[in-house]
Amino acid sequence: LKEGLAVQTYASRVDHVEQLAAFVKANPGRPGAPLPNLDHEWQAGNVLGTTNDDMVGARITGLIAFDKPGTYQLQVTSNDGVRVTLGGELLFEDPVPHPDSTSEPLPVTIATPGLYAVGTLYYEKKGRGTATLELAWQPPGAGEFVPVPASAFKHLP
Repeated sequence: LKEGLAVQTYASRVDHVEQLAAFVKANPGRPGAPLPNLDHEWQAGNVLGTTNDDMVGARITGLIAFDKPGTYQLQVTSNDGVRVTLGGELLFEDPVPHPDSTSEPLPVTIATPGLYAVGTLYYEKKGRGTATLELAWQPPGAGEFVPVPASAFKHLP
């Protein structure tokens, strides 16, 4: 396993995450440098390592390590559309263009510590001036949300 998350980027103009999902199925995308984690805010250019600041789509895949059992609270912040899956199940979706928006806490109960598949479809449309993609957590017993650390993410080579 390698550190971080694998990313494929797409030059695409979409208005809904389902459009991006269809585009991803039909196109191979451009491999990008692995992302250390999902804690990104771009003001201009270089969204997900591309040279673009608008009309960027991405499929981000990998594994997330939960190191102890219990209920973790997760939060997703995005600008624009996003779909996040965990263990093959939908965790959160905010499918249409919007300014920075953070989900309500999303409880995830982990019975067995280990690595779980995590996937993200994300797009930045245009005209908003910023792009944001963040995944934060509050592990069991923790007092506040913090970005999921890079050490928690792995991907297949």
